[in-house]
Amino acid sequence: MKWPLRYQIMLPMTLLMLATVLGLSTFHAYQAAAQQRAMTEDQIRSIVRTLADSSFPLTDNVLKQMKGLAGTEFALVDNAGRLQAATRRDWSATDLPRVEVLAGPADLRLTDSTRIAGRSYFHAAFRVEPRGISPPGGLLHIFYPEELFQQQRRDAILPTLAIGSLALLLMAAAAIVIAARVSRPLNRLREQVGRIAEGQFDPMPLPVNDDEIRELSVDVNRMATMLASYEATIRQTEQMRTLGQLGGAFAHQLRNSATGARMALDIHREECPHGDQSESLEVSTRQLILMEKYIQRFLSLGARRSRVLEQLNLVEVIEELLPLVGPAAKHVGVHLLTELPEEPITICGERDGLEHLTMNLLLNGIEAASEALASANRDDARVCIAVASAGSFVTLTVEDNGSGPPPDTELSLFESFVTSKPDGVGLGLAIAKQVVTDHHGNITWSRENGTTRFRVELPTSSQSMSSECAAKEGDRRVETARS
Repeated sequence: MKWPLRYQIMLPMTLLMLATVLGLSTFHAYQAAAQQRAMTEDQIRSIVRTLADSSFPLTDNVLKQMKGLAGTEFALVDNAGRLQAATRRDWSATDLPRVEVLAGPADLRLTDSTRIAGRSYFHAAFRVEPRGISPPGGLLHIFYPEELFQQQRRDAILPTLAIGSLALLLMAAAAIVIAARVSRPLNRLREQVGRIAEGQFDPMPLPVNDDEIRELSVDVNRMATMLASYEATIRQTEQMRTLGQLGGAFAHQLRNSATGARMALDIHREECPHGDQSESLEVSTRQLILMEKYIQRFLSLGARRSRVLEQLNLVEVIEELLPLVGPAAKHVGVHLLTELPEEPITICGERDGLEHLTMNLLLNGIEAASEALASANRDDARVCIAVASAGSFVTLTVEDNGSGPPPDTELSLFESFVTSKPDGVGLGLAIAKQVVTDHHGNITWSRENGTTRFRVELPTSSQSMSSECAAKEGDRRVETARS
């Protein structure tokens, strides 16, 4: 059976407060009743002393005046048993019950009860002997109405009980409010954990109060973020594994086909009279070589590979690639612009990776610009590649005036298998990101004024990579010396 937390908090608190309030109210009510009884008894004792010590006769009028002070009925019986005076005319001596005569007013207690004419009274009797009065006094009967006594006791008890009941209601309301304030954030936490279990990792709003619930909410949000990251990593790992399983089946055939085509071009170059001077044959051969490299890099995405680092002139690497992408840009009517410095910019890096990075950014830019050119009937489609050196970093920038990435891929553009192209695989920018990471650099993109800009920052003097380059260079010199 479900036992909600708010009830676990509210019920014990309410029961504890109920017991406390009831106990205090009962105690105070008992004290008030006892005090009221004592006050009534003291008042009657004072009246009796006044009558006993009086110097005037105890007549009906005198006794009625005394009744007005305390609401007490009086009856005076002489020593012969005759009724001398009374506050009630309908009473007679035979109506008066027998009762033990008290020695004095100090012994008065409202305990003995009797009934006269259908009404209940507390009854007591005293001997009174007024001074200088003839005839002398007699036995004074005192009758205090029980209903009057009960009314006075209720008047004394009810305020205390009313205050206790109000306090109980206020405490119960406070317990309900406190339980709701505690259980409401916990319910939101429970709902958030349920959403996380269903695969929804969006963070929940944090409570306003800075307390343990807020700290727990922060931890739940952090857990959701970590689970989202783990899920993305697992999904990417599974995708890589699937790619490796599928790619292994046809990678051999693709490489064989590319190698065969390149060998055929080499034979054609030897047979062609102008083969050595044919630029198209040279471009085709280099494209096939790059094709073999790209196939290998696609299939090894995410795997640990041995890198071949060397001191490279980045400007020279880019200039060697421009003839390979120039025909593609010219074919679709895109202007290919360059802003390359005349002086060399040397970095320590891997040639194959840097070639793939540059080629991918240029081909993506050409494709985006050509699509914008076709859809808007423009004639100013352009792609610009620029290289600049700033301190210990070299900046490679590729810009195009295409339409840019769609909004649903902006945040995950460099993740694997993220693409907006109908025939795309979504691995080009993921490999570019890996290349930049391997070179201890950073790659970002932005969209401003109708221009998409990819910016790559590579260190020119990374200590770890420079040391590795120096070690590679030393190995090559030793190998050269041995040969």
